[in-house]
Amino acid sequence: MFTTKPTTLPRCGFLLRPTSDFRPKTDAEEEEETVRSDDDPICVVHYEGLVDDRTSRIILLSDRSYGKLTESKTVRMELGGEAYQEQCETIPAPDYDPKKDGYHRPCYMKFVKVKTEKKVKCDDDCENERKITEYEKGSKSKTENESRTKIKNESKTKKENESRTKIENESKTKNENRNKTKNENETKTKNENESRTKNENRRTKNENEMKTKNENESKTKNENESRTKNENRRTKNENEIKTKNENESKTKNENESKSKNENENKIKNENEIKIKNENESRTKNENESKTKTENERKTKNEYESKTKNENECKTKNESERKTKNE
Repeated sequence: MFTTKPTTLPRCGFLLRPTSDFRPKTDAEEEEETVRSDDDPICVVHYEGLVDDRTSRIILLSDRSYGKLTESKTVRMELGGEAYQEQCETIPAPDYDPKKDGYHRPCYMKFVKVKTEKKVKCDDDCENERKITEYEKGSKSKTENESRTKIKNESKTKKENESRTKIENESKTKNENRNKTKNENETKTKNENESRTKNENRRTKNENEMKTKNENESKTKNENESRTKNENRRTKNENEIKTKNENESKTKNENESKSKNENENKIKNENEIKIKNENESRTKNENESKTKTENERKTKNEYESKTKNENECKTKNESERKTKNE
């Protein structure tokens, strides 16, 4: 059985893991693990003109990077003057938003650089103070104090000038590189846009020509189909009208013929009936006339016979009376 080293509590008060299990992450490792946020992150220590296309990625804050920023802010506030910049006011406090607050790498490095400058300054100041102390031990005169003050001021001025010159040179170089990159990117973007625009115009022209051609073909096809359809419909209507007229004419002729035949038959029947009636009437009249004539003749004969008899009787009576008278 093996044993591990016991966990110890350091002077800072934080509980540390065994050495074999714990290793602090570097800035590069933290940046590789950091991903972009969907909440539109911002740089909390942004410097205008310091970021180019290559360094424009925003890295989200971690506890480690936020601790360095707050430490640098404290140092700048202690130094004051040019060291205290407006970026000190944009650092979130007392805590940060892990999804929104971040930094550009160049801005972050420039802001935390003050800690290194302070360390160098403190070392130089300590060396100067040691020299001044030694010098003070040898003499307490006014001239020595002035010399010490002069040396101190000269050292401070020299360091400030060197730091300012270095920062200006770095800023100038970065601006030149950024402007060069910007011009190259603008030229490249312009050429790409022109090429894209030209291709889009060509494609749009071809699409419009093809569209116009298809529309014309479709229009011609539809017109031909419509014309053919109308002609077929017109021919069909004409044939239907012709057939209808022929049928009507045929029906009319048949009806007329039928009506004519019926009228002729009717007239013929009427004439036959009329002739028959006339014949019957004539026959009847003839019979009546004949009967009347016979009756008259019979009456006449009877009358003549009666007259004859009467005359004979009268003659006879006269004759008898005449005889008797005689």
